[in-house]
Amino acid sequence: MKLIKWTLAAVLFIGISSCSTFQEKNTEELEKETLNSMKTWFEESGVDDDALQESFESYFSANGIIDPSDSKADQYMDILAFMQNPGDFPPLTDKRKVTGMMDDLGISSRDVQDKKHLDYYYDYYMKNKEAVDTTSTYYVFGATIETVNKIPKLGSPALVAKTLKNQMDKADLRKELYQKTIVMFFYFDMAMHLAGE
Repeated sequence: MKLIKWTLAAVLFIGISSCSTFQEKNTEELEKETLNSMKTWFEESGVDDDALQESFESYFSANGIIDPSDSKADQYMDILAFMQNPGDFPPLTDKRKVTGMMDDLGISSRDVQDKKHLDYYYDYYMKNKEAVDTTSTYYVFGATIETVNKIPKLGSPALVAKTLKNQMDKADLRKELYQKTIVMFFYFDMAMHLAGE
């Protein structure tokens, strides 16, 4: 297990270190276009991405894991900290709602296992990879998805949460793209594995 943890961190570090010759593209532009690709997918599927995010946040708030009066950045850092060392997950009240959204989006349990539900980010990141600022949070998220796609055993929620928490810029958690991508990283997996009420 220690080897796997080291490997995920090492893969990302090597990737970041070796990509310094990339021509930078405006990160805000990449963030906006990637978020739009996700929103288009949701809209065309008839799914409310804001309702999904609200359900995710309500789960952690109702169970005392985040404080709704905190800033969004602090709330999402607390979520990543919990996912890194979760202990026992409380039952998921919205389980049926979340799995219904998965169905509407055309996401199967296999898709979640293979991280296909993150293709809205992964495909856009790969298309623009050589223009990405490798010091950016955008790169950290993209490189993390790329790593777990190539080495699925590194895709455990705890390892992903630890990687994001330790390598991203916390201030970027104020941005909708990263909040929603954290929702996508974890919530469908939770809905498949947690007991409902």
